[in-house]
Amino acid sequence: MQCVQSDRYPVTVAAILEHSDKIFPSKVVASGLELNRLHPDIVLAWMAQVYVGMRNFTTPAAIVYKRLKEGATPGAEYVEDPLRYLPVKFLAAVGLPLPPDEMTSNGWTAEDVEEPGTQETGPAPVLDNPEGARLAWEEIKAQAATSDSVPRVALETWLFGTEGVGYQDGMLTVKVRNPYTRDWILKNLPEHSQNIVFI
Repeated sequence: MQCVQSDRYPVTVAAILEHSDKIFPSKVVASGLELNRLHPDIVLAWMAQVYVGMRNFTTPAAIVYKRLKEGATPGAEYVEDPLRYLPVKFLAAVGLPLPPDEMTSNGWTAEDVEEPGTQETGPAPVLDNPEGARLAWEEIKAQAATSDSVPRVALETWLFGTEGVGYQDGMLTVKVRNPYTRDWILKNLPEHSQNIVFI
């Protein structure tokens, strides 16, 4: 089995996953992933996106694995330039180019990056309860209603009967009426559906 090579960076998916413990408390497991179908740029983008929000996840490596397994698309800013979000220790271990003067755009130097497993977890996110999940989903619906991208009638029709029911590992769980509603939300509200699991 041959791994896909990145056009932008001299690295394979296998190498990225092998050194993922330089970012997260544990490695992103390769077992169950089709390494020959995954593109290194997408893997780097997911690692960058989860790394940035890591304080919100109890198992960040598992979130990366799940997103890769689903074939989900990371945020555009992470796809465009994942290296700017990743710590210098990881970049050096994988053999990726270091930012100028060993400084990433977010201001971290190699000395600032904590060893894997030493990150503070911080306070528990407010969404660790069903009521918080319900409020978060209501907030997302309210934000979508203020956008001009989707007609209000369509929002009311498609989002009727949906509800936030839980939060775990940085993922908001939303109950929908049927798979068509889920697909409509994914298509029409992509900026809000990145960290949502539908049931």
